[in-house]
Amino acid sequence: MLAYLLHIILNVGTEICAMPSTSASNKQPERAPRRTLMACEFCRGRKLKCDGNRPSCANCRRRQIACTYKPVNANK
Repeated sequence: MLAYLLHIILNVGTEICAMPSTSASNKQPERAPRRTLMACEFCRGRKLKCDGNRPSCANCRRRQIACTYKPVNANK
């Protein structure tokens, strides 16, 4: 009887520890969207996502306004 209980305990322990193998190496990492280096003044003022296209970004083209870029000081 003791051997039977020991057998059950040992088998249950290994079943709990054994995790189903999933192939995580097949998954491709998700890429983050590219960050625009500089936003135009309109998008910056409205806090919109600027695509950074020149001479006119998509937001300014859609609104038919002048798209201007002002140099930003990188040192803070």
